[in-house]
Amino acid sequence: MNKIGFFIIPNIRISKKIINYKKKIKTIFGKQIYLNHFPHITIGVLDVNEDFFKNFKLNKKRLKKIISTKYLSFYQPFIFKNDIFANNGNTLVYEIKKFKWFQNFQIEIFDQLQIYRVNNTSQHKFNEKWIKNNNKLYGYPFVGGNWRPHITLSSILVNKNNSLNYQMFEDNFINEKINFKQKIDNISFFKINNNSHNLIKKYSL
Repeated sequence: MNKIGFFIIPNIRISKKIINYKKKIKTIFGKQIYLNHFPHITIGVLDVNEDFFKNFKLNKKRLKKIISTKYLSFYQPFIFKNDIFANNGNTLVYEIKKFKWFQNFQIEIFDQLQIYRVNNTSQHKFNEKWIKNNNKLYGYPFVGGNWRPHITLSSILVNKNNSLNYQMFEDNFINEKINFKQKIDNISFFKINNNSHNLIKKYSL
């Protein structure tokens, strides 16, 4: 079973900002989830067969037609409280505006991958109808209208020893004003093995 992730790698300016924020979190809270992850915007994650590694070739022309000269817009901090994907930590992210064209971009990549898809091996079980429908259609729950695009800083596990520092940190974070943009100029495919991400191929767009 092979799990892949397909990501947009942010430009140098945004990457530096994310890395510096990760360093700040580590200084205050020590080792936390996602701090060692490189800056990236997750478009999706999928379980694929071996044929993917031999035969997959991205149809860049279709993607370029969707994105044209459009830009991603990072517009506000957000916190996924008690995130079940991060041991119930509080996951700090910068949200990206969910334009219809960006949803179409995501769906187009999933459509190109469907012939290589195998059954989802996620250990997380959900009862929500929309999650079951998306898993059935795409092999991933957060697609289209149910996708909340973002870039992750870290997920902080709050306990009695750091709760006071965390509350002050959260207040500052959530009130931060952000407004930066990026053209989609790449899509990268990684093989995921637990906390390890190994680059398969990076496509320039």
